[in-house]
Amino acid sequence: MKDKESKWQNFKNMIDRANPLLTILAAVIIFSVSISNQLLQREVVELRQILQIKNKLLVELKATKASPMANGVILTYVGKDNSSLVVEGLLPLEEGKEYRLWRLLGKKARFIKSFSVDQQGMALLSFQLSTDRSSKERLGISIESLGDNKIPEGPMVLLSPSWRR
Repeated sequence: MKDKESKWQNFKNMIDRANPLLTILAAVIIFSVSISNQLLQREVVELRQILQIKNKLLVELKATKASPMANGVILTYVGKDNSSLVVEGLLPLEEGKEYRLWRLLGKKARFIKSFSVDQQGMALLSFQLSTDRSSKERLGISIESLGDNKIPEGPMVLLSPSWRR
């Protein structure tokens, strides 16, 4: 019986010693999430300002069966190469996997940029995208293994309709 009480007391002592460390760890996590949210809010404000600029093109990315809760939008400027992507509803991926943005024309694909999402499934990124596009061209986001694959091999999770001006 004393052996059980001794083990219980040792366990309680360990928890009491760890408690301040857990409190500090929780504070650090809360602080990190707060900073992340502030940065995301700042990006949203900038995007709202951008949306008021003329000569822009908004392209909706629609969910596929591989990720039915996802959605996204690409904002690009006609005559300029600067574009922004906002996605939400994508699942954080396991280690060794990443999301990749592609230009798609028929069976041809050109890699644009890789990215990851936060714990809420959101991402915001900037990239270069020429506005001289074929009307049949689409944009797509796939899940890929890390590496140098030149074509999408994993499932497409978001796809745009063909470009239209």
